[in-house]
Amino acid sequence: MSSLTDTSSGSTLSAQWVGTATSGSEQLQLTQTVSFDADDLYFVINVNMVNTGTTTLNSVEYMRNVDPDQEQPWSGGSFTTRNWVEFQPPRPASGSRVFLAARPAGNTDKALSIAEGRKWGLTLGLGTFDSRAVVAASHGFSNRDTDGILNTPNQPTPTSPSIADAAIVLAYELGSLAPGQSTSFDYVYILNKDDLEVALGALAAVTILQPTGTVSGSGVIFQTTTDDVPNTSKIDFYVNGALVGSDVTPTGSGIFETTFDSLTLANGPVSLKAIAVISGNNAEKTGSVIVDNSGPPISFSTPSTGDTFSGTGIPIGMVINPAQPPVSISFFRETAGTGSISLGADTSAPFTSSFDVTDLPDGETVVIKAVGTDALGRRTTITVSGTVVLNQTPTADASATVTLYDTNASSCDASVTLDGSLSSDPDSGDTLTYTWTWSGESASGVSPSISLPKGTTNVNLVVNDGTVDSTSDTVFITVEDNTAPVPDASGLSTVTGECSATILATPTATDNCAGSVLGTTTDPLEYTAQGTFTVTWTFADGNGNSVTQPQTVVVDDITAPVPDAAGLTTVTGECSATISATPTATDNCAGSVLGTTPDPLTYTEQGTYTVTWTFADGNGNSVTQPQTVIVDDITAPVVTVILEPVKVKKKHGCFRVVLFAEDNCDVIDPSSITATFNGNEDVVVFNGDLVKLHNKLGKKGCRVKASDDSSSAGCATVNGGTVKVECNTFILTATVADNEGNVGTGSNVDDQPVFSSKHDHRHEGRSHDGHSHGDGKSHDGRSHDGHGHGGGKSNDDD
Repeated sequence: MSSLTDTSSGSTLSAQWVGTATSGSEQLQLTQTVSFDADDLYFVINVNMVNTGTTTLNSVEYMRNVDPDQEQPWSGGSFTTRNWVEFQPPRPASGSRVFLAARPAGNTDKALSIAEGRKWGLTLGLGTFDSRAVVAASHGFSNRDTDGILNTPNQPTPTSPSIADAAIVLAYELGSLAPGQSTSFDYVYILNKDDLEVALGALAAVTILQPTGTVSGSGVIFQTTTDDVPNTSKIDFYVNGALVGSDVTPTGSGIFETTFDSLTLANGPVSLKAIAVISGNNAEKTGSVIVDNSGPPISFSTPSTGDTFSGTGIPIGMVINPAQPPVSISFFRETAGTGSISLGADTSAPFTSSFDVTDLPDGETVVIKAVGTDALGRRTTITVSGTVVLNQTPTADASATVTLYDTNASSCDASVTLDGSLSSDPDSGDTLTYTWTWSGESASGVSPSISLPKGTTNVNLVVNDGTVDSTSDTVFITVEDNTAPVPDASGLSTVTGECSATILATPTATDNCAGSVLGTTTDPLEYTAQGTFTVTWTFADGNGNSVTQPQTVVVDDITAPVPDAAGLTTVTGECSATISATPTATDNCAGSVLGTTPDPLTYTEQGTYTVTWTFADGNGNSVTQPQTVIVDDITAPVVTVILEPVKVKKKHGCFRVVLFAEDNCDVIDPSSITATFNGNEDVVVFNGDLVKLHNKLGKKGCRVKASDDSSSAGCATVNGGTVKVECNTFILTATVADNEGNVGTGSNVDDQPVFSSKHDHRHEGRSHDGHSHGDGKSHDGRSHDGHGHGGGKSNDDD
């Protein structure tokens, strides 16, 4: 958004452009004024920047880039010029900005870049007096990179210019602008080399200090200074080309000052100019500001245009903008008959007043005027008009069309407070009376309290101002039962059972309208699973009100099963014992329950064991019952004793001892069996031993000895010797014990294992075995084998 205004005055030609750039919350207003006198070969540009946004603008920069192309035809040609930097303010290095030395040495604020035609030497200079400025020469005309120019400007010298078709550049580094803050600067275009110092001198001599940005009201301060205050004899001040004041006496700070009244100017941009007389020569400075003399925004909230007025104390209300508040609002009543009468001024929000019309005739037009004034003296005037009516009919207002009330807790009625306070009378000062009627009953007063039954009742209101009744207004009052039933029992009893539980009684509640109310529930009333359950009873009165009450049901089996047998039978065995029957128990909920045990059911080791049976009902209750298992081997081994003939001669022979035993539980190693002959325990024989038996044939006595004489009988030496037995009857007795200590005994008894005749001898091999048990009983078994010639006899010659 922009505007362009011709601000020329007299011999000074000028134009002012105003534009605003916006990006989000960032907003910058730019005012650029170009001015020159008709006979000058230079023109001055003044730039004023104002941050009109709500956020700070950082790193503000400005650049002017121009390609001279002097002394060149419209088409063709080389378009080259000699370009150099004449003056450059010094600048330290910072970040990307390179160090700039003062040119020439000692320069502090003069900046000038020059392009010169190569044939006739026509010049174009771009310069300023401003330490914030940087100038460059021979930058490409298409270069619009302000940072690139400010960082590393090209600086050819006057003695070694750059000859190129390129631009000369002026750029400013302006820093930050806070919201509402402004900055300004001036620069010149110079068309004649001889005018360089004149143009720069005029530019630098005068500085406009204020105003800047936007001005308003009267007494706007216009301040300037010069760079040579002691030799400045006068400064004339111009606004829009008109002289508004002069100052010949500066302050101690070197400031020349006057004021002007912006209220005489139209809103918008205006030009400023200060012409100083310095050492007899004129120097001037131009600038611009924006005039805004809009008063504070105000409007009437009451009365409204077309209203009728009567009585006294008719209120006046205002609407203001808190962002642009007035400091006072003056009020006036104006009529054709009485003229304008001041109603006073209010200097604080909400800015109110009032007026009377009792002194005016019926039908008179009344204009109410409000004049708002802000802190700058700017004013806004608004009016509203109406007509005087001496007596007007009041208006009844029975308040809202439908009003909902709760019923009382102890009854089905409701106490209702009526409200006629919104009733009104246009004639201020009249006193209203209120008459309420409904269902054959009535009440008076602005807010009477009445009792209404449940349902909708039409209540009518008529007001009277002492002269005339209003039209009836009706309020429809609906009394709703909003009171829920109250349970008769403060808490419902808990229903319990071990295997199941059932609620048998339905609870009740009492309602203010419905009376006794039975509870209902969607929950089951019977529970068979173990646990705690909540049954929610609902008591509803049929009018949309209900209350709930919980009842707890607990199914908790706390009784353990009872074993079916008072005691379990003991299971026994000699080598092993196995429990083959699983015991049972009876539970109050689960019925028959099989016992379980982690213990083994079969035992093969000797001993007494306890198996613990557990009967669990699945509800956390259990009982245990022990059962005894006994493995006890009480049977002795059965021992077999054999004398096996090896070689028999006449009255003696060699026999092999054969011993073995069988046990019901254990395996008996034959080598562990010991045997003795004829009760002589000093001589022990083992399985496989060879013994020599000598039959004494009728001789008395019996002898058992160890001997190594085996040659006569052909017995080999066993274990270093041979057992020799001399008896009429040979008794070989063997004994062995099993692992449980049961002792078994066996024997071989033979009264004639060998015998002889006169010419020959006969031998028999007999084995007798017997075994006995621990009960002392014995059994014999004999086997006879023989060999011989005829008659069952055999002869053998020695």
